[in-house]
Amino acid sequence: MKPKRKRSTLILIIVAEVLLLIAGCVLIVYILKRHSDNYYAQSIEDEYIYPEQPYETEDGFADDGLTEAETEEPTEEQTTATTQTETTEATTEATTEATTEGTTTDVAAAHPEIGVNDGDWCLILVNKDNPVPEDYSIEFTDLSNGKQVDSRIYPALQAMFDDARSYGMDLFVREGYRTSDEQQRLMDERIEYYENEGYSYDEAVDFAHQYVAVPGTSEHELGISIDINANNEVSDDDTIYNWLDENAYKYGFIKRYPENKIDITGINNEPWHYRYVGQKAAKEMKDMDLCLEEYLTYLSDNAE
Repeated sequence: MKPKRKRSTLILIIVAEVLLLIAGCVLIVYILKRHSDNYYAQSIEDEYIYPEQPYETEDGFADDGLTEAETEEPTEEQTTATTQTETTEATTEATTEATTEGTTTDVAAAHPEIGVNDGDWCLILVNKDNPVPEDYSIEFTDLSNGKQVDSRIYPALQAMFDDARSYGMDLFVREGYRTSDEQQRLMDERIEYYENEGYSYDEAVDFAHQYVAVPGTSEHELGISIDINANNEVSDDDTIYNWLDENAYKYGFIKRYPENKIDITGINNEPWHYRYVGQKAAKEMKDMDLCLEEYLTYLSDNAE
C-alpha cells in the first residue's frame, strides 16, 4: 500500500507543478499582451496617446507666414542653450526657469494681436458627452507642414512659437485640425490592431474606445487644439513640454488633459495637447488648477 500512496503523492505533486507552470505561462502572456498594448498606446498618433512618427519636416511651423528672422540660423546663444538642454537635466530645469519669468500682461503687451477675436467659441466644450455642434464652421490657416488651424488662434500660436524659439527651442505642430473622416480612420486602425492581436471585434471596439475619441467628439475637429512636439534633433521632449506647461497659458493655451484630471476629462495625460481658451480663461484655469470641464462649472456657479 505504501508504494501506491507514494506514487499517488508523486502524481499530485507533478499535477500541481504542471498547473503552476501553466498559470505562470498565462501570467507571462498577459504581461506581454499588456506591454504590447501600452507600447502601442504610446506610439500611434491619435487623440489619446503619443504620436508615432518622429520629427519629419525641418520647416514645420517655422516657415508659415513668419518673418525672415524666424527662419535664420540660430544665434550662438541659442545654439549653446540648446546643446546644454540636450545634455543635462540640470540645464533643462535652468532653461525652464529662465523662460518663465514673463507674465500674461508682459506677453499681451508684446503681442497685442493675441485675443482680438476671442469670444464664446474659445470655451466650447467637446468631449464624449458633448460632440462638435453640427453648425460649427472654421476658417483655416494652413501651416507650412500641411497642418491646419482655426485662423483665430494663429496669432497666439505664432507668438508662443516665436518666444519659445527665442530661447533656442525647436518645436512644431504635429497635429492641428482633423476631420471626422480622419478620426474614423484612427478608430478603424486601432480596432484592426486589437483584432490582429486576437481579440474579438466587440472586444477590439471596447479597447479602441479607451484610446481613440469617437468621431465627432475629438477636440481636433474644432481646429483650436494642437499637438506640439519637439524636433529631437535640436530639443528634447521634456524641455518643450515643461516650457509649454509653464508658459502656454500666457498666450491663451491650456494643457487640455493634465495627469491630475484624468478622472474628470476621461483622457490620459497628454503633455503635447494644447487647447486655445483665451488669455483670461487660461490664466484663471492655471491659477486655480482647473481643467476645462471644471472651469465651465466654475463660471456657471459664479454667474451673476
